Amino acid sequence: MVVAAGDPVAVSAVGDFAAKMRANFPVGYLDQPEFIKLAALGPGVRPFVPIVMFVDRKGMVREQFFGDDDAMKKDARTAITIKAEQMLKEPAPKVASR
Repeated sequence: MVVAAGDPVAVSAVGDFAAKMRANFPVGYLDQPEFIKLAALGPGVRPFVPIVMFVDRKGMVREQFFGDDDAMKKDARTAITIKAEQMLKEPAPKVASR
């Protein structure tokens, strides 16, 4: 698991967040243009937070939930757990031999 914040103040907040949550996984940040590109947000779109993205082993965003999505409103923990478990069951991509 990797966590990245895409907030204008993330650079100063991410260290405190990781310490407070006792994260045992990488925690970082993206600047707003990087985050907008990764989330494929159109110009002027201001999504509800939090935003949870599932990125596969090839670096492709497979699914994302915004804070106002039904899955997040009903039971965010279950929605996130189900998707993470599905992705973890998928075989790792084969590495091309040289």
